[in-house]
This record gives sequence, structure tokens and C-alpha cells, in this order.
Amino acid sequence: TSNTTVITQIKDVYKTLMHDIEKLAEEFPIKTETENSLLNQIYKVAFNFYEKIESLPIQRDIRDDLINIQLTNEFEIFEASISAITTTAIYQKNDQLLDKLWQAKLKISRAEVLTGLYFVKNKSQYKKDILENINSATEILNSSSMNSDNKYILNDRLSKTKKTFNKAVIGERNYLFLTNIVIAGETSELKALSDRLKGEFIIEKKSLSLQTEIQQSFIENILILTSIIGSIIVIFLSVITQRSISNPIKEITDTFDKIVKGELVTNLPGINRNDEIGRLA
Repeated sequence: TSNTTVITQIKDVYKTLMHDIEKLAEEFPIKTETENSLLNQIYKVAFNFYEKIESLPIQRDIRDDLINIQLTNEFEIFEASISAITTTAIYQKNDQLLDKLWQAKLKISRAEVLTGLYFVKNKSQYKKDILENINSATEILNSSSMNSDNKYILNDRLSKTKKTFNKAVIGERNYLFLTNIVIAGETSELKALSDRLKGEFIIEKKSLSLQTEIQQSFIENILILTSIIGSIIVIFLSVITQRSISNPIKEITDTFDKIVKGELVTNLPGINRNDEIGRLA
């Protein structure tokens, strides 16, 4: 979902899915209450699912604007501000101030590099290092012989940079939650309902033996296609982050199931992690 092409493909798959559901309902009338209930659930989930697909580019653009425009702009403004003060310090031959300015500049350059790594790999250690570098730069500048006006300017820029970074982190988390939890979860639900409806059709076919061979083949193809479409969307959205997000969450929810059943739980998976999964645990 990192580019428009993939989102367009998902929308095309969704249109095919809705067409198949409507065709199934029109050409092969539902005969049992269970089948009718399952088909209605499938249609409802699929209909609501489109809202999530439509929100993908919106949430992605919000995230990209925070990361690639606003945060980048804050780093550039700080660079321009500290360069202007450095030029004055060079003219005044203030070596002590120059040393402090270069130390602070190196810290912020390091933080800027780490932001690129963080939004690619989403490792919590990168986030910690970024904030530590910004805080260190602030301390270095405050301990320098720079006049109060310049200190205020640079501290204000660093404060805004930190706030923008935190907003970008929230935007990234919201987008990952949408793609990996909300959309992947609803896709799995859609596939499960389709499999149940397929099972009902198979039971009906065996018990009544009223369908022709062509009709049976058509129905099975429609339902298999629905299942395949669900699988494709699941693969699109979850294969990259399954190991780091879906599996730990499943382990935690499995533990919840044990607790509900009254089983003794002595070890909660993920409790020793230092990221968002650890906080959830």
C-alpha cells in the first residue's frame, strides 16, 4: 500500500468481489436461513470494507506529508538557522562557540538520518536515539556562550522538530494499524464467511442433489474466487509485517483465550519487548 498503483489494484479486486457476490445472489437464490444470513454478512462486511480501502490513500498522504514534507522542512529550517549563527561565529573567531555549534549540528544530522531508518524499519530504538540526539543538541546549545536571542531561535526550532517528529510517528502508527490490523482483520473475516457459505452450499448439494453439474461448477468457482481474492488481499497487507506484528498479537490473544477458559497462565508473550507490542502485552 506504499504507492497508488497497489491501492488501485486492491480497489479493482474489490469491484470484482462485489460483482461476484451480487451475481451469486441473483443467479442462485439462497434456499436456507443459514445461507441467507451468511450471504448478508458477506455483503455487509464487503460493503463496509470499501470505506477502509478508500481511507488508505488519505491516511497514507497524511503520513507522507508529515514525514517527507513537514519533518524535512523542520530539519532544513534548523540547518539554515544554525548555519547563519555559525557564519557569525566564524567572523568573530569565537572558537568555543563554533565547537558547540558543530557538536549540535552533528547531533541533529544524526537524528535526521535516523528518521529515515525509523520510518522504513519502525524499530523503537531508532525513535529513542532520534529524541536523545535532539535533546543532546539542545543541551549543547544551552551550555554555549551564544546570546539568548540565538539560543531561543535554535531551541524553538528543535522543539518544533521534536513535535513534528512525534506527529509523524503517530501518523505512521495510524497507517500501519489501518493496513495491518483493520484491513487485514476484515479481509480475514470476509474469507472466513465465504468459506462457511461454501460449506453450506456443499452440504446442500450433497443432501438435495438438485443442482446440475454446470451449476455446481459455477457456484464453486464463484466461491473459490471469493476465497482467493480474500487471500490475495491478506497477502498484500500482512506478509511484510506478519512476523513483527500479527504473530505477537495472535500469541497475546491466544493467551487471553486461555485466561477466559480459566487456564493458569504463567507467562505472557511479548511482555519483555520494548516496542508497542510490549506495551500491549
